[in-house]
Amino acid sequence: MLAETAVKPFVREATLEDVEPIQAMFAEFVRTTQYAKYVGNDPEYSAGLIERLIALEDGAIFVVQAEDGLIGMFGVMVFHHPMSNQRVASEVFWWLNPDRRGYGVYLLRRAERWAIAHGAERLSMMQPFDKPRVGEIYAALGYSAVEVVWQKDLFGRLCAGQVCGGQVT
Repeated sequence: MLAETAVKPFVREATLEDVEPIQAMFAEFVRTTQYAKYVGNDPEYSAGLIERLIALEDGAIFVVQAEDGLIGMFGVMVFHHPMSNQRVASEVFWWLNPDRRGYGVYLLRRAERWAIAHGAERLSMMQPFDKPRVGEIYAALGYSAVEVVWQKDLFGRLCAGQVCGGQVT
C-alpha cells in the first residue's frame, strides 16, 4: 500500500472559478482589519473587482492553493503613474489565513515577477497603519516607505457644516 502524501500548498494565478473563495477571503480580510471601519466591503462590488483583476491584461490575483482550498491571495495591477507616466504596479490586497501564515513572501515574489513581465518599474505596497510589523517586513524585503495616506469621512457625523453628498449641511 502506498503512503498518502500531503500536497504542499503552492502559488498559482487565480481563475474566474476562484471568485467565490477569493471573495470569502476578501471579506475576512476587511472584517479583521481597520479597513472594516474605514473602507467596508460591498460583496457585489468586491466580486466584480475580483473578476476584473482576473480578466484584465494589467491585473492579476495570485492565490495559495492548499489541499483544503485557497488560503491566501494577492491582488495586483499595473498602471501609468499620473506624475511620471512610468508603469508601476500596485498591491490591491494581500491576505493569508492567519493560521496558515508562511506563504506571504511567495505570493509577493510571484506578484513582483508578474509586474516585471508586465513592464512595471516598481511595485507599491500598502501597510495598514495599525500593523507596524508589516512595514518591518517590507523594509526587510527591500521596500522603502514613501508616504502616509490620511483620510476623512465626508458623510455622516463628520459632515456638520460641510458639503456632504452635494449639499451643505
